[in-house]
Amino acid sequence: MTTVTPPFQFEYNPGKIVYGRGCISRLGPILESRGLEHALIVCGPNVGANDDLLDLMREGLGSTLVGVFDETTPAKDIRTAATGAERIQENDIDVLICLGGGSSIDIGRLMCLIAAHDRSFESILKETETTGV
Repeated sequence: MTTVTPPFQFEYNPGKIVYGRGCISRLGPILESRGLEHALIVCGPNVGANDDLLDLMREGLGSTLVGVFDETTPAKDIRTAATGAERIQENDIDVLICLGGGSSIDIGRLMCLIAAHDRSFESILKETETTGV
């Protein structure tokens, strides 16, 4: 018996990279101009422990900052992304701010993909293990 994934639609809009001296102070207005209200910072534990940086982020994001998900690692474990996806769903997150390098960006992308599915992570994982897709 073949398991068929039910139809779904996933709209992908590439993220915006903000870089340069003083760019953190521009984040709040950028999010506001896009109608985004609930931000979650995605980073690794080292960045998450950097109080100076996170204080600047809190100041730049203001009331849009809902929390910090500081569990990314170079291993990019899918269970980490699933945990992050739960945070997205629980807190009505509409924007991720990925700090650091590629691991945070990769986990952030996977978090969004998992959160977009209207089914449990376990069922997604089982289908992936079964079909290889």
